Amino acid sequence: MRAVKSHGRERIADIQKTRGEDWLEILSEVSRIANSTIELEPRLNSIVEVITRQTGANACSTLLIDEESGDLILRATKGLNPMSVNRVRLKVGEGITGWAAKERKPIALKNASSDPRFVYFPETEEEKFKSVLAVPILDKNDCIGVIYTQSVSERDYTENDIKLLLTIANQISGIIKNAQLYDKAIQRLRELSILYEVSMAMQTTVNLDRLLRIILSSITVGNVFGFNRAALFLTNERTNTLQGMMGLGPDSGDEAREIWSKIAEITDLSRWLISQGDVLLKRESNFDGFIKSIRIPINPENGILALTVLEGKSFNIKDARNDPRTNKELLDKYGVNSFVVVPIIARDHVLGVMTVDNIYTNKPITEEDVQSLVRFTSYAGLAIENAKIVTKLREANKEILSTQKRLIQSERLSALGELAAELAHEIKNPLVTIGGFARRLYEKSELNLEEKNYSHIIIKEVERLEKLLKDILNYSRDIKPNFSEYDINLLIENLLSLYERTFRDSGIEVKKELSKEVSHINIDQPQINQVLINIFYNAVESMIDNGGVMSVKTESLTGEEGVVIRISDTGGGIPVEILDNIFNPFFTTKKNGTGLGLSLSRKIVESHGGTIEIDNRIGEGATFIVNLPRRQKNQ
Repeated sequence: MRAVKSHGRERIADIQKTRGEDWLEILSEVSRIANSTIELEPRLNSIVEVITRQTGANACSTLLIDEESGDLILRATKGLNPMSVNRVRLKVGEGITGWAAKERKPIALKNASSDPRFVYFPETEEEKFKSVLAVPILDKNDCIGVIYTQSVSERDYTENDIKLLLTIANQISGIIKNAQLYDKAIQRLRELSILYEVSMAMQTTVNLDRLLRIILSSITVGNVFGFNRAALFLTNERTNTLQGMMGLGPDSGDEAREIWSKIAEITDLSRWLISQGDVLLKRESNFDGFIKSIRIPINPENGILALTVLEGKSFNIKDARNDPRTNKELLDKYGVNSFVVVPIIARDHVLGVMTVDNIYTNKPITEEDVQSLVRFTSYAGLAIENAKIVTKLREANKEILSTQKRLIQSERLSALGELAAELAHEIKNPLVTIGGFARRLYEKSELNLEEKNYSHIIIKEVERLEKLLKDILNYSRDIKPNFSEYDINLLIENLLSLYERTFRDSGIEVKKELSKEVSHINIDQPQINQVLINIFYNAVESMIDNGGVMSVKTESLTGEEGVVIRISDTGGGIPVEILDNIFNPFFTTKKNGTGLGLSLSRKIVESHGGTIEIDNRIGEGATFIVNLPRRQKNQ
């Protein structure tokens, strides 16, 4: 009896020894696989294959918790349909494996399908399995995944079976965390590499439009960002609004697939981005047109874009239609229910915002994606600020040059005016004498035909010189309008009626479009008469050979009480080489002109507090635009 008992104890010891040897063999093989490569997926596949083979299970699988969504995702399997990898997702607490993850405890079931926690995924083809053993993969006190085995027969799992799987789970916990850290490091390195290439591309231009296209191209291509669409808005400090500047992205799924198919051909990202900055003449997409049409006042009531500027922080909107911060009208046109808004900040100042979405792939935008985008916009913000500073400097320099040119011109005209006035006074008296004697000679009856003809020529030339002197004196003296309220439409009607025969004889058709909304304005009626007569004659001169159409239109001056008068002709326009000189005194292309008509006209209009401009269309005609405000300065 004692011998039998002794033999029984020896048998149990042999069994335990055999199991220990099996454990060591399994754990040794798992350890070898764990240290065989850096990539996680091949190691997990090899480990589940070893477990399936060495434990007598019919299937073994590993699910890992996704850090962003918190879901359990099938990452490796032996015995299940391999097509289900990365497609099976479970919430923590859902199903048997979800329960093991939530409770951080192993669970062994002889007949799993009868358990109320059981969840069946058709794509895994699990209907043939009955028994399940699932154990959590723990990192310190946190569950990072679940490893489980399945058998086609009903199996009574022993404590040793559970301990073995727990030991393996503990053994692979470290390689999973290290692999995840490695993946993050590689992703960060790839991001830094792309940021370097993008920054190099951004440094090639200070043109704002080219720069914005480079920035948006950077985040809609590649593996680091690769968003489907991106849009950029900049703040307008003068109007306190957020203004849509550019949108980049396909208008349809087909266009998206065509674009993505060409991305693989990009071998030099920096060079490609620089080339995108030159594609400014490309057909405007519907998305780009929509973004450019957006103007949003920057206040808390105007939705998430305005809030991003005011609060200077990013928002990951995952359910826009149920989010009270979104503008539903804009959202309908935008076409997505999830998107991210990130502020563009430079030196603690919000320059604008950027929005991104995945309208075609529907790929979730993770918080890690948002942080990458925030890092990117810090580079982009500095580039945009530099471009805006350069633009302002150029505009300021242009204004300085323009002011300098006006000052030089003003000084020149002032000196010329003084000289002209002095000469006019000196010439006027002898000219009157010459004219008087010429008329007396012309009236003498004893003159022959030739002498009479000479006298007539002298009289006409004297009259021309007298007109010139009159224009010079008018131009040189200070013009002080004598204001009175007048109906500008009536003034135009009277002038057109007065010169009706002149227009008809020149073959010119007159079209009127006088707005009834134009109110009476304060003008010096004789002076404005002179302005309009000068412009009418300029139009007649441009169409004198072939006739044409002169159009006169009045409308209310936008933003204040006043009137805009547009006088157009079909005379072929003003040659570019003389356009800059037409308001200069004594410049004329007319045979008998003095070159003072348009100069005097501008002087009169400016004395009324208005402006006179030209819309010149080469080959078609020119339009003189006279703006006259109702209330005058210093009146």
